[in-house]
Amino acid sequence: MPLMQWTEEQLPAIHSCAKKLLVQAFAGTGKTTTLVGYATHNSSVKMLYLCYNKAVEIAAKNRFPRNVTCKTAHGLAYAVYGSQYKHKQAGNLRLTDIARTINTQDWELAKDIVSTLNAFMASKDLELLEDHFVRFQSNRTLTSVQQQYMSKALNLTRDVWDKMVDIQDRSVSMTHDGYLKLYQMSQPDLSQRFGAILLDEGQDVNPVIANLVQIQRITQVTVGDRHQQLYRFRGAVDALNSPAMRDA
Repeated sequence: MPLMQWTEEQLPAIHSCAKKLLVQAFAGTGKTTTLVGYATHNSSVKMLYLCYNKAVEIAAKNRFPRNVTCKTAHGLAYAVYGSQYKHKQAGNLRLTDIARTINTQDWELAKDIVSTLNAFMASKDLELLEDHFVRFQSNRTLTSVQQQYMSKALNLTRDVWDKMVDIQDRSVSMTHDGYLKLYQMSQPDLSQRFGAILLDEGQDVNPVIANLVQIQRITQVTVGDRHQQLYRFRGAVDALNSPAMRDA
C-alpha cells in the first residue's frame, strides 16, 4: 500500500480512541480515505469494513490494509443463513407467487403483502408490526374497515414470512433481504472476530444494517455525508443522526 498523506481535518479521526466515532464530511473530502487511515493507524486491531454493495467491497479490498475484512452485510448474512436457502433463493418476491401462496386473485392485497414484508425486512424490528403496513402509514386514524383489512393483510404477511424462512417450503422464495433479516434478528455478536466495525456512507444504510452495527460491543466508526443521501427509496435512514450515535 502506497504511503498516504493525511490532511489536518482527517488526523483527529484517524488518531481517535473513541468507542463510537462519527465522522460527518462532504462529498470529495476523503471519507473512505479517512477510514483507511484509521485502519492503518490501528493495524493491530482486526476490523470489519461494512460495504453497501459488492462493487464497493471489491474496490475496498485493494485500498484497506490486511487487518481489515471488507464485506457487504448480505455477504455476512449469506455465510450464516443465506447458504441454507440456495435451493429456494430469488432476487425479489413475485406478486404471482404471493397470490398463489395465499390463494387470492386480489392483486391489491398481494401488493400490500409484498410491500409490508419488504418494509419489515428493511427495518430494525424483530417482529412484524402495524408500522410496516406501508399503505396506511400516512393515515393518522383508520376506519374500522381499514383496520380489519390491515389486520388481515398483516396476518397473511406473517404466514408468507413463515413460509419464506421454512427451508422445506418452496412456495415462497428466500430473498437476499430475507436472509439478511434473519441474520439481524439473530443479533449476531461480531466481537469474537473483530475489534472494530467501519461503516461508510452512513447516511444511506437501511435500519436493518444500522441495527447490525449499533448492537455491536466493539468500536464503531461511522462516516458519511447527510447531504448525499441516495437510497432513501429503499428505506434508508441517516445513521449519522441515529439516537445510538448521540454519544459519538
